[in-house]
Amino acid sequence: MSKLSILFVVLLCIALVLGALGLGAAYLETKTLQGTILDQSGAPIPQAALTLAGRSTFSDAQGYFEIQFPRGEWELRAFADGFQETTQRIDANDWWTQNFSAALQMTPKEWRGQIISDESKTPLPNARIEFDGQVLQSDAQGEFVAYGVRNGTKIKISQPGYRTANVTVQSAGDDKQIATIPLAPSELRVLVVDASNQKPLPGVRVQANGSSINTDAQGKAVFLGLSEGAEISAQVSGYAKASANAGNDAQVKLELQPTTLQGRVIDSTTKQIVPNAALLFANAHGAMAPGLSGGEQGNFMIQDFSAVPKLYIKKPGYLLGAFDLQKGGAQDFALTPFQAKGIHLYYGIKRADAERVLSQLQGTEMNAVVFDVKEDPGYLLWDSQVPLAKEIGAYVEREFTAQDQVEMCRAYKLYCIARVTVFKDNLLAQNRPDLALHNSGGGLLYENSAYWTNPAEAEVQNYHIELAKELAAMGFDEIQYDYIRFPGTREVLASEFGDADFRVSTIQNFLERTAEALRPTTAFFSGDVFGLTTATDDEQGIGQVWENIAPPFDYISPMMYPSTWRYATNLWGSAFGIKNCSDAYACPYEIMRYGTLKAQERTKNNWTLVRPWLQAYQMNLSDMLKQAQGSDDAHSAGYLFWNNQGVYPNGLFQSKK
Repeated sequence: MSKLSILFVVLLCIALVLGALGLGAAYLETKTLQGTILDQSGAPIPQAALTLAGRSTFSDAQGYFEIQFPRGEWELRAFADGFQETTQRIDANDWWTQNFSAALQMTPKEWRGQIISDESKTPLPNARIEFDGQVLQSDAQGEFVAYGVRNGTKIKISQPGYRTANVTVQSAGDDKQIATIPLAPSELRVLVVDASNQKPLPGVRVQANGSSINTDAQGKAVFLGLSEGAEISAQVSGYAKASANAGNDAQVKLELQPTTLQGRVIDSTTKQIVPNAALLFANAHGAMAPGLSGGEQGNFMIQDFSAVPKLYIKKPGYLLGAFDLQKGGAQDFALTPFQAKGIHLYYGIKRADAERVLSQLQGTEMNAVVFDVKEDPGYLLWDSQVPLAKEIGAYVEREFTAQDQVEMCRAYKLYCIARVTVFKDNLLAQNRPDLALHNSGGGLLYENSAYWTNPAEAEVQNYHIELAKELAAMGFDEIQYDYIRFPGTREVLASEFGDADFRVSTIQNFLERTAEALRPTTAFFSGDVFGLTTATDDEQGIGQVWENIAPPFDYISPMMYPSTWRYATNLWGSAFGIKNCSDAYACPYEIMRYGTLKAQERTKNNWTLVRPWLQAYQMNLSDMLKQAQGSDDAHSAGYLFWNNQGVYPNGLFQSKK
């Protein structure tokens, strides 16, 4: 081997030795630190940041960390959100020790605060401090220390009588600083308004925590230092008490429900005032009593509507108004205009026959039906509880009763009228002769195919008044009297017949008593009278004079059938001003129009409405319709067609539009 080769080998060996020595030195210079980072309770702190000799790492979920660093003496620093910075010296100068360990315990950051009154600057002890699910309380000096607080932490501070404060931590961990937190006394603005119209109510006394303040012109009152949850109440005459609890809101609105109701009755179609309507109050138990009148301007007032949960309003020409009173204040009560266009169905009609007639006319303008519930035999279509009815056996069980008739009316959406034959009563006269009229010879008076009761007998009057009240309670919309007169004969015993004034006053007094008895019911009151009463001032021996008998009724129905006074031109001709007609059958339109106008002219009380009976027998359809047109042209309250057999032609009523 040449000298040059030997030298190359020697140099290569030297290089290998030196490289090995360098690698060994580098290995001995690099150290490894393993450890855990825990809080004061021994729980691991994840995601803590650690730095050592310019190297960094993070702890895992178990608080474990590992970091490599060069030989030497270094400071291990740990950072975690909500904790004070922690350090530890690591001495790694030993050449031969490679692995080191460390266990760090971190102290939670603390945030010191003092709570004071913003007004007096004095400390507020026992204030409540809430953050991150923790709850603290200030001490006697209003101070507190919160641990584990991170910068940006939201802290809620509350104290009864003060507005709650929310602060954000900006310098957590600086135990040399004490944050001063002023709490402003809670200022609560109370707004008191009328619940019915939301208008402010001035001068209302508002109470809270034993003190009271009157609202100002804007309906406001201001309280300072109210504790959260404190009750605030307000009450003033004409309104129900209202209350609420103080919260963290700066304003509370108390809505006072008026106990006084200012009502106005209007027409639902025209929105015009309906004057002088009759009010009927129903209490919580359903008992009813007459109320006030709507007055000329339709206005009325109920001082405490809470005692009147339901209000009924009656006015002829309108359907009964039924209203649930939910609130007080100013309100309109709308009545639905109503003109009856109806038919008569005879006493004792079977259900199937009534169904047939109503079905035939269904879909037309026919909106009312008159059912006979008591006819001149004296029997009733319902099991009356009136003692006199029981005594004479007035009820005989029927397949189709008065109650059934009401239900049928409801099913067909018809205005339901109960017709009661009054003084013409076989059953009562024969069973109680002491209540009957007698002929001049002393026997029972028999006239117009029936025996008659004495209209002047209080027991006879009371009997029919009680029957009418039962029918009203049953649900009939209207109670209609017929044969409310003395019989059309002079053969009555003189002591019972009396003179004209006696007869007129007897009938008038009975009708007034019935009207008064039906006033606290939901039923209207009507009566059928001879057509001749519209054309004469003479009571004709029956006790009916228009001016005397009309006022008690809501509706009065003169029976101006052409058949009843066909040639009586001396009556209807001169009284109604009808010329060039000598046979009522030849001028049904004129008879009905001018007769109705005459009746309206003689009705002076601005309450009772005229609704004539029209003839629906012994007459063709064209003439029947002429009567209806005459009634309409006289602006009547509607009309009722009479047929004793319940037979009515198609086309009698127009189809509904």
